[in-house]
Amino acid sequence: MGTEVDEEIIREEIKKNGNTNLITDSGLNTGAQIFAVGDSHTIFFYNSMKIKEHWAWAGRIPATMYTLLKFDDLDQVGTLLGNGHEKYNIKSGDFVMFFYGYNDMLRIKQFAKSDILSEISDLVTHYIDKIVYFRDRFKIIPLIMSIYPNPINCATMNTCGSEEEKILYVSHANQILQKLSAINKLLYMDMYNFIADEKGLIKAEYTADKIHLDYNNKFLRKTVDQMVIDECLKWISNTS
Repeated sequence: MGTEVDEEIIREEIKKNGNTNLITDSGLNTGAQIFAVGDSHTIFFYNSMKIKEHWAWAGRIPATMYTLLKFDDLDQVGTLLGNGHEKYNIKSGDFVMFFYGYNDMLRIKQFAKSDILSEISDLVTHYIDKIVYFRDRFKIIPLIMSIYPNPINCATMNTCGSEEEKILYVSHANQILQKLSAINKLLYMDMYNFIADEKGLIKAEYTADKIHLDYNNKFLRKTVDQMVIDECLKWISNTS
């Protein structure tokens, strides 16, 4: 019964306001909220009741690591969340999930000026430096999301090259993300191994469009929400 009620609440809120952001509440005992900012993979939280999502609507918010490096204010990254109807802001003490790197890895062959793996290393290093800057300036708690696996039919996506190349690029970037997150005492969440199949593609049963996680998959939505909540609760417990 509770699930039916929740689904009805979700449908009505989306119908009224476009997503569930206005009624979403993390429920954390500190009162902190959880935001997902970055590229289109944040859309997965479109009807989450725990996590507030935002995507780079109309180009207002940077959707790649490259573009994020050009921004200095969180109101350009997530406090003025760009769909128009959101009336909430990221505050000091809130958790902010950073979804960046997927689009960069699709285009890295096109933009790399030197050895590709070295280019990835430099890019990811500057990206983490930027997030540390955001953390220290705005007193947020970043949660670094691993870069997601290949889309199904990778050859149709931008300039990513072969599936094998993209697997290599993403694996290399995620290794650096995890290492630098640990060095800088940032939360890191390995979603890659949860959603990738044995070929390094996003699991077919987890996606409706062959690229993104399916936000209408109730099992997936509740599982991922809880994974995020658990990471935040561990952080709160370890720092209190």
